[in-house]
Amino acid sequence: MNKSAITKIVAGSAVAVAGASSGASAQENLEGFYIGGSLSMPQGGSYDGYDGGTYTDESGVAGLFGGYNFVSGNLVYGVDVAIHSGIDLDTGYADNLKGLTDVRGRIGTVFGNTFVYASVGYSFVDLGNPDTSEDDYNLGSDSGLSLGLGFETSLSDNMFVGFDYTHRKLDREWVEDKFEARDLNTATLRVGFRF
Repeated sequence: MNKSAITKIVAGSAVAVAGASSGASAQENLEGFYIGGSLSMPQGGSYDGYDGGTYTDESGVAGLFGGYNFVSGNLVYGVDVAIHSGIDLDTGYADNLKGLTDVRGRIGTVFGNTFVYASVGYSFVDLGNPDTSEDDYNLGSDSGLSLGLGFETSLSDNMFVGFDYTHRKLDREWVEDKFEARDLNTATLRVGFRF
């Protein structure tokens, strides 16, 4: 074996080791607590017999999130909690949401410096007009299953930016024994810090 071939083998091995070390390092950096802020574009559909159709809050909705990641081999998994401010779907007070809370489990893996994940959880919303605190607009609450996909790209050892899409099926039993179901989807930009 000539010197050129040996050099190529050594160089190739060094690149492979460096790549593996980089991937392992990226996963290790994910373990632990994280917090951040978000901006969401909600889209909802009402099926309560009053306002059928699909509606979007085009102003965007601010929120906060936090959670904890565990790392096991190539898997990254953990718990994520997100709180969103009032959502106005422009369909009348019955389809406005005073607040939205998501509690989810996430699981995924790392590609380079990007964490790609799927999520499943449960969501809770308070019904009513987000622009008023009057009792007349407090209409109870909805809750239901959520499913989502997303990714987070590390900008440094501690800071990351990500995108999340979550679909929710929210159910409620009205006082008049009338069943309501509504879909609520959010496309969300997230910026956070790990520590």
